[in-house]
Amino acid sequence: MKVKGLGVAVAVVAALTVGAAPALADLGDGRLGGPAATSGVEDDTLCPAGQAVTGVEGATRTIGGFIPIVAVATVQCSGDGAAGTMGSGGGSAGSTSCPAGQVAVGIAGREGDFVDLLQLRCQNADGSGPITNSSGFGGGFGTADGPYDCAAGTVLTGLRGESIGGETIRYVEIVCQALIVDEDGDGIADTPPPAAKAECMAGGWQSFNNPSFRNQGQCVRYVATRQ
Repeated sequence: MKVKGLGVAVAVVAALTVGAAPALADLGDGRLGGPAATSGVEDDTLCPAGQAVTGVEGATRTIGGFIPIVAVATVQCSGDGAAGTMGSGGGSAGSTSCPAGQVAVGIAGREGDFVDLLQLRCQNADGSGPITNSSGFGGGFGTADGPYDCAAGTVLTGLRGESIGGETIRYVEIVCQALIVDEDGDGIADTPPPAAKAECMAGGWQSFNNPSFRNQGQCVRYVATRQ
């Protein structure tokens, strides 16, 4: 169970603000961010079955008066929306994503006591081509860590880890699943195309991938040409 308690996060941030020495995470430990904390709770953000991560949206907050960290994160998926958000509360909006036609196969970034910078490792959806880092979101402090990549033939399907009091992400780890090769060869499980205009409304256009749409209007026009 996730326990959302702002007081714990505030206490941590306050300690850093007055100059408490940060407990730096171990590089190469499979985690991006700080070490497990006694006040930490398990947290995750996951794509539905058969979908891959294509981006991350969230929020940054400032600790120590000037150090931005990734405090909140929700993965964006190749079809329907993600289940769950790591961390909670406000901050400055931040996001990172893979180029069109690519999915995430790992993460990289920077770390200190928390996640200073979160980047996605991106590759063509069919598993071909080189792996490159997204621009990421967060800040430039901390120490570079990663990459932490999924095994060959698998893709990133979510993030799990720990947050302080359910409010501020402490660290993240990768969650991976086997690459799905479908009839159009894009490595992502196909969704049926929309059959009614109502399926395009209220963000529904984002859930389709065979074909996929740039916006609601394109989805509505697709339906109209087939009625």
